[in-house]
Amino acid sequence: MSQQLDTWCSQIDRVAGAVRRLGGKVEATRTEPPASQQSIKEVEQAISCLLPRSFRRFLNLEASCLKVFWFLPDEPKPPRELRGLFCGACELSLQMLQSCESSRLSWIKNCFPNPDNPYDGVWHDKLAFAEVGNGDLLAFDTAVSDDGPIVYLSHDDGDGHGKRMADNFVDLMERWSPLGCPGSEDWQWIPFCDTSSGLIDPNGPNADRWRQWLGIPT
Repeated sequence: MSQQLDTWCSQIDRVAGAVRRLGGKVEATRTEPPASQQSIKEVEQAISCLLPRSFRRFLNLEASCLKVFWFLPDEPKPPRELRGLFCGACELSLQMLQSCESSRLSWIKNCFPNPDNPYDGVWHDKLAFAEVGNGDLLAFDTAVSDDGPIVYLSHDDGDGHGKRMADNFVDLMERWSPLGCPGSEDWQWIPFCDTSSGLIDPNGPNADRWRQWLGIPT
């Protein structure tokens, strides 16, 4: 495991350990060996899209899968500002990419076909890479660059629709993992976003409240 991946997993596990001490449900953070160049190329061909640079590098050199899961107990309740937060759950993997992208294309075909419509348009020119439990998706904005920002795709007018979470995949993990990867539903991570940049902020006031409540040293 690389130092970068080890840091991410250690930060996630620190939060998960605190959740366990509170009586929550926790599964060990799981990683799988890196994917070969050939297997990545096969997926790229299947989805007709090249993977963003930072994500491709992660899959090829660090891990083909990173899976996170923890669930808070009913009591005690988080601070008022974080009352909607109840879990951390995400699976970032090469194997899931085709399914995620198929889901995005299905939403476009059946619900959001018009790229000129402000709401529909957010679904276009994206590459979905992670599924959210409520049917939403996390995606790369492929119209911006070959290592584009991470945006949230909501199918039901969620507050996070089109919101930028981070500048690229590495930036996402640098921002998200210190918090334990809360969500992935938008209402769980939005309270951690910086008021000026809009991006997830692992050092903001709600991040401090979160760590203090968990009993994690700041």
